[in-house]
Amino acid sequence: MSGTAVQTIGQATANDPSFTKNVAAASTAILASNPSRISALIVNYSDTLIWLALGATAAVGEGIPLAPRTDASNPGGSYEITEANRYTGVISAIHGGSGNKVVVGVEI
Repeated sequence: MSGTAVQTIGQATANDPSFTKNVAAASTAILASNPSRISALIVNYSDTLIWLALGATAAVGEGIPLAPRTDASNPGGSYEITEANRYTGVISAIHGGSGNKVVVGVEI
């Protein structure tokens, strides 16, 4: 199948840098360390506050908070990595609710 991109569901690839990740009530790695990372955008697409940790285990109430999604027209809080704040290490997330919540984004 020439020209067909191969993609692992939920994981960014060279052909499709977007991702969807489940976040648990325990620290969950949402982006692996990537020395080639130029930028990334992570958006909370759930109804619960999510906390991000750069290079560490995520903990509720610590790190970078992403506000919950309030309705279909408001996707929730986001965190962006750019040239100005370039970070290439692992990024983990956690929430204080129950069940799995979702973050979406893109990594380039």
